[in-house]
Amino acid sequence: MTRTTCSGAGTPPPGPAELAFEPHLRWKRLSVVATGAGGPADEEGTVEFRARFSRRGRAGEMREVSRFARHEGAWVYVNGEVRSSP
Repeated sequence: MTRTTCSGAGTPPPGPAELAFEPHLRWKRLSVVATGAGGPADEEGTVEFRARFSRRGRAGEMREVSRFARHEGAWVYVNGEVRSSP
């Protein structure tokens, strides 16, 4: 999967240039661990999440802190930092 970051003067990312799906990967659960800012008066915010999955029958977990920005009234993904991965 290619990650796209927000660049320029407040333009949102157009979305990933490509997506590669693993046929043996099954996403099981997404949990929000923490949030920062992102309230009604904020222009930016962060979300830390934990995603659990199984790959070929083995359990795994990915944690990421994602950064979001408000664009034309909607929240858009800017970028993320993977904190841990199996």
